Amino acid sequence: MTGRPKQFNQDVLLAKAVECFWREGYQGVSIRDVATAAGVTTGTLYNEYGGKDALYVAALAHYIKTVIQPRIDNILMADEVSFLPNGVEDSAVERIRYFISSSVIGLPKSVAHQACLLVNSQLEFADDAKSEIKRAIKQGLNGIEQGLRHQLKLGHQSGDIQLDEDAALLQIDIFMTGLLLTAKSRKQTAPLQLAIDQFINHTFQQ
Repeated sequence: MTGRPKQFNQDVLLAKAVECFWREGYQGVSIRDVATAAGVTTGTLYNEYGGKDALYVAALAHYIKTVIQPRIDNILMADEVSFLPNGVEDSAVERIRYFISSSVIGLPKSVAHQACLLVNSQLEFADDAKSEIKRAIKQGLNGIEQGLRHQLKLGHQSGDIQLDEDAALLQIDIFMTGLLLTAKSRKQTAPLQLAIDQFINHTFQQ
């Protein structure tokens, strides 16, 4: 005997959960809030996920799959790219520059000025012992780190990057975290791009 078919699309539901948590944070969102946004009952969410923590972990996994991983694959891991402006030669430095700038510039209005769900979650759970959530956050951050390491290795091989890999990763992490949080309250993107260019040029001595 088969079970009853689900009366909701899980990808749509998780996309709505991502929107809610991304906008309001874990503490600012209830199961009822997500149920209302997704057009399902609270009972449906409890039956499917068991509680808010598991729903949050599922939302983070969906965010990594649909937002973070495509950016890693298309910018940091792709053999060829089409996003660089005309006249800009493909290089590790330029890919890293674009990865950083595209995290805060040219975003759809629905997600602009919301930073990154991973960064927001990392800050919100900095002193919390919710291990499953921390594991999910770490998974997403590890994926970004692997993509950046890939480009840093290529940059070392080509001679474009001399800075130690771990030192470069730390500087990028610190800068991107500050950039994403700053972008939450700034409507103008020109100063952000200037700061990004100065950071990249100084860090990699362009």
